[in-house]
Amino acid sequence: RSVSPDFGPHPNDGALKGLGQHLQVAMEVSCTNFFMRCAYAKKDFGLLAAAIAGGLLHATSLMHDQGLLVQGIIAGASKVHQEGINTRVEQQEEEAPVKCSALPERSIQLKELRESIRTHFQAFQATPIQVRNSKSLPDGIALAFCDQIGDTGNSPCNDVMSKAIRSHYDPPMLADVGSTDA
Repeated sequence: RSVSPDFGPHPNDGALKGLGQHLQVAMEVSCTNFFMRCAYAKKDFGLLAAAIAGGLLHATSLMHDQGLLVQGIIAGASKVHQEGINTRVEQQEEEAPVKCSALPERSIQLKELRESIRTHFQAFQATPIQVRNSKSLPDGIALAFCDQIGDTGNSPCNDVMSKAIRSHYDPPMLADVGSTDA
């Protein structure tokens, strides 16, 4: 029997308004969430940041935005780690089907995680420009990140992550002309 993806308390919000839940589902259904968990525990914040930013803002016209978002995610993940929230590899391996040491090489993890995110948001017809313009982008990334590292919502994880992303990434709105720029 298959289990339906969990899009949270408002499953019909769509990929932009429900960005955090959609980001979680994108990683969970592809099992790439374990790549992120291990990268976090091993302090490879660049991998998880490049994968998330590259998956969400994959249009070539958004490379500058992607770079700023990467900086924000790295800063946030680092601050969350400094807070001591689920930092041990053993904690991140508890629900994993394999040990962090048995995961594919870094380049494959990055490619697969980025691709799972990109494919999910494309399937839900959310363009990179729409995702970029979404006011829920920092909070959505924070929600997905904190949930995936095993945070239960009883820590400052979401606030720390969201604040760090916003400190690096606060772009002005861009017009979306239905770009399929990849």
